[in-house]
Amino acid sequence: MRTALLIVLSAVACSHPAPPVAPQPPPPPAKVTLEVLPADKKPFPAAAKAIADALSAAKVAGVDETKLSAVSMEVVQIQIECDDPTPDCYAAAGKELHVDRLLFAKIDPAGKKQVDVTITLFDVGGRAVTSAAHRVFATEAAAVAGVPGLVAEATSR
Repeated sequence: MRTALLIVLSAVACSHPAPPVAPQPPPPPAKVTLEVLPADKKPFPAAAKAIADALSAAKVAGVDETKLSAVSMEVVQIQIECDDPTPDCYAAAGKELHVDRLLFAKIDPAGKKQVDVTITLFDVGGRAVTSAAHRVFATEAAAVAGVPGLVAEATSR
């Protein structure tokens, strides 16, 4: 009994209070990555080049890193076998590209020589269009001249 008492007293006498636990700093916020996808070049190659230039120069608020894709949204959608212009397919494309946001353009013919251009900024995690800008230009030359403003409109909201 005496030995047990000595062991208990020794343990109590030698124990030190535990040091205070420092609070862990919160993890750094995740980087937000944007993938810029050019428009298909057919049937308006000059407008597609102007769009690619304007999209690659665009600054989007809240984005930490921008990647430039060599292929259009349509090509990515074909690769993932989800080619509908829907939030679900856009989100699937974003996940396939491992990004948080998508910035892409669509060019369609409209009327005789008119060029229909839509610029879309898409939130992959939110599965929603953040902003979009659309305009029908009278000619391809007018589209080339007007695309920078259209991209600015879509990315400044």
